Amino acid sequence: MQLQSVPMGKIRHSQFVFGNKILANALEAFDPLRIRVGGSLQDQVMYKVGISVKKCPHFKRRDDGLFGFSKGCLPMERWDLLNKLFYQTGPKMTFGLNALIGRNKSKDDESLMVCNWSSRNVDDFINYTVSEGYKIDSYELVQKVYPDPTTQPKVLGPAGFYDERWFNTFLQTSGPDVVDGLTHHIYNLGPGDDPSLMNKIQDPSYLDQIAQTYKDVSTSIKLHGPEHGSRNLVVHIIVVAKKYHILFLTDFGTWVNWE
Repeated sequence: MQLQSVPMGKIRHSQFVFGNKILANALEAFDPLRIRVGGSLQDQVMYKVGISVKKCPHFKRRDDGLFGFSKGCLPMERWDLLNKLFYQTGPKMTFGLNALIGRNKSKDDESLMVCNWSSRNVDDFINYTVSEGYKIDSYELVQKVYPDPTTQPKVLGPAGFYDERWFNTFLQTSGPDVVDGLTHHIYNLGPGDDPSLMNKIQDPSYLDQIAQTYKDVSTSIKLHGPEHGSRNLVVHIIVVAKKYHILFLTDFGTWVNWE
């Protein structure tokens, strides 16, 4: 089972208590479970490890920031606690890395990020993770060499909304034996605190609006994936509505029509 979270009103990840027994029991109950750690703000996160990061600020609300937040930092003490929780409760982790370090907005198109990616902080973070023996099932958007190939995490990407040109170019450029799975994020049900969420979830005509996107993603894989579509596909399709404490699986039924 895959779990994809969405903005949930005033709930913040920083409010989660790793020693909370209820949280631990919930993670164990959903076995097998995969949790993607990252999301919209993952490209705003630095990792407090190595010599390239001097300060480690918390996320703060900022009107001119990406999605309304400032840049933030992940201290290794918190990373240790998260991995301890996953080790004790059993879920697999897909971790979304910061892919925009060193990059800036294009002067011609503000939706594009240009310049070379600076991977030093990510290198230090992954090296720390390996040295501690933490088992990460997959990373989004990066491939690193692990000492033991049998424990090397899978590489997923491009992680985002579907754009035909972007996805096709990504598949063609990455080539074979680089990316293990294609990830596509959808938020067609909106945020978890949407008062009309229950109506949307029960409306087949509303749910069917995303069907064409699924078909387009499948077409990109078949036409541009290595060996004519042999690449795996990972779709984050489950919305968590904290307001109702319900997991919605509706999009899965729509997706399987194209697989």
